[in-house]
This record gives sequence, structure tokens and C-alpha cells, in this order.
Amino acid sequence: MEETAQRNPFARVYSAYHDKMRAMPKWIKAFQKYFVAIQPFQPYFGTIPEGMRTSFESFLEFIATNRGEAGHNAHWRSIFSLCSACAMDFNHITHLENSKEEIPSLLRELGLYGKIHIDGQYTWDEKTHGKLKNRRDTESTERPPDELHWQNVPRKTAIEIYRHYYLDFVLFGYSTKDVMKYISASRKGMPRPPRSMRQLSRQNLRRMKEVFLETETDFIFKHIGSITLDDNINCARIMRSRSGARDLSGTIREILRTAQSVGYTVDGSDHHDLIK
Repeated sequence: MEETAQRNPFARVYSAYHDKMRAMPKWIKAFQKYFVAIQPFQPYFGTIPEGMRTSFESFLEFIATNRGEAGHNAHWRSIFSLCSACAMDFNHITHLENSKEEIPSLLRELGLYGKIHIDGQYTWDEKTHGKLKNRRDTESTERPPDELHWQNVPRKTAIEIYRHYYLDFVLFGYSTKDVMKYISASRKGMPRPPRSMRQLSRQNLRRMKEVFLETETDFIFKHIGSITLDDNINCARIMRSRSGARDLSGTIREILRTAQSVGYTVDGSDHHDLIK
């Protein structure tokens, strides 16, 4: 039996912002390449909330401006891009925002009601922007509506965010009502940031991606400059089932060509001699 619990993409993207855009050293280092692409929008939206690295509105504009999945982190990429949702035949799809009603029904159907307990959502400490791991919302706790966070988001930006996560809304059974309550909560009549800011954001993200790739390449060359022929053969055995080659020797040649393309040496020998 296949089960999945999903979250409204509008609420999920706010959760990603609230957790990963905090002004904490470990996050600043991990997400630096995104900050430089978000920063161009900050003068337009003004004040940054206390304890945060950027505003929610700037974060959303960054996503809406840099369309596609390649330039984004897994914490706010679409679920469709992260897993093969279409290839799975789910028996049940539950929504986190409706978990108080849906989880008990699911447990009854599985014959597990009263036998196991599923905790609620974490409670956040707004003063420190930290997660209180020992406190959770009970089933009777009322949380403020998630759409309140969208009140200062330009309406056109909110619509672009909907387009970005469109497949998630469709695949996981979200209704028009689930979409419109966020769109309606956004600020009608407020224009998006000027095109020059959006162009600068794209340029900054592109530059940071190039720097990141150069750094990763230098790391590979510096620390993994050579492999043994035995390692190559073992790798080929592992990859044999996914290889298009007719036999193991063909898979070994594929691995050798890959090693050559990324700059590896194999026992200090010339790749072409080994391939022959």
C-alpha cells in the first residue's frame, strides 16, 4: 500500500523560507549562492524581519523570476521534480493542513487507530525563529491561517508561484479553493519589482552556479585525482544493469571514458591504452 502526505505548495514554500532563510551562520554558508540572487529584490520590499536573512516577498520573487528547477534547492523545488510521483500508484494522498481530520480516518482504514500515535506539527518560537523540539501542537491547537503570510506579496508574483508549482497542485489533489485563498490573500494592484531587478537576480544566480561548479571541479581534481583499475571494474559491475553495453567489458569502457572526461587517471595509465 502506497501512502503520501503532502503540503499545500503555498504553505510549503513559506516553511522553506522560514527555516532556511534565517540569519544563522550555518544557513548563511549553505545558502549563500541563493542570497545573492534574492538580494536585488530587497530594496523594493523594504524591511527584513528580525532574525531573517531576507524578506518572504523577496524570496518568492526570486523563485518566480528564476523559473525552472535546476537553479533551486530541494527544500523549495516542486515535489514533482524530486520524485517520480506519476510512476507511483498511491492508495491514499493526505494533506498536512487537513491532518487532524484525515489521519484518524486513514488509521481506521489501516486498522491502526488507537494502536499508534502520530504527533502534530512542531511549534515555533517566534522570538528566536527556532523550532521547539519538545513541544508540538496538539489536535486541539488552532494555528494561524498560512495565507496571512501572503498579504504583502504582489498578486502577479503569487500567480507565478502557482504556475511554478502547478503540477504539485494537480497531482496531489489540491482544489481551486486551496489555490485561491492564497491568491486572494496577496496584494492586488501592487506591481512586481522592475525588470532590471529580475535580470540582475538571474545574472547573480548564474554567476554563483558557475563559481560553485568551478569549486566542485577543483575539489574533485585535488582530492580524487586517480582511481585504480580494480575500482573501475567494481564500479562497472555495480552499474552493469543500467549500462547499454552488450557485456561487462563494454561497461568498463564506459566507466573509463567517464573517468577521462572528468579528469581522472586510472593507475597512472593512458585511458586509450586501457580502453583498447
